[in-house]
Amino acid sequence: MQKLFSFFIALFIGCNTIAQVNLDSLWSVWKNNSTDDSSRVKAIETFIIKKYLYSNPDSAFLLAQTLYNFSDSCDFIKGKSSALNIQGITFWIKGDHQKAKDYYEKSLVFFIESDNKLGQANSYINIGVVHTVEGDHAKAIDYFHNGLRLYEELGEIKKSAVCLNNIASIYHEQEDYKRALGYYNKCLEILKNVNDEKSIAMALNNMGELYK
Repeated sequence: MQKLFSFFIALFIGCNTIAQVNLDSLWSVWKNNSTDDSSRVKAIETFIIKKYLYSNPDSAFLLAQTLYNFSDSCDFIKGKSSALNIQGITFWIKGDHQKAKDYYEKSLVFFIESDNKLGQANSYINIGVVHTVEGDHAKAIDYFHNGLRLYEELGEIKKSAVCLNNIASIYHEQEDYKRALGYYNKCLEILKNVNDEKSIAMALNNMGELYK
């Protein structure tokens, strides 16, 4: 299987906007009961991702459950969907793909309920990746196409390229080279338009392996 651009594309939502945030400040926002619910949820979500998600997934899971319980108590759907998504990723990191998929699917329900199309698209990709690893390529392609449709609708150009690459990778694995090349070319065209040199190199490498 050719390398997918990103298994955990849903994390882009948080990580793109929090690179320089102080963790102590985030924790203070979360613990401040006078702060509005939305800000508290965003603070603890970011804190979990930055401090624990990859280094200590068990702690990340427990804090995400705290986030879920808080969001549930104030009927904040966005917080519940984010918590479930984080918990799904913790299971993925630990290699429990089935549980990861279960949590991604639960988060997808809330993203749909709240009409959060970006969250829906991210969930589709995460679920598609699990199906890819499990070898259910038909379902994986369906989920990637669902994500692609929403990303295109939202103007999420780079994430559209991720979907196209992932679909191409599956066809590549299946030795459907003509179809794989078509998706690689679409992916490469997008990446050239946004001048993403690192991803262009990855796409060209995948295409080189296909021609080989």
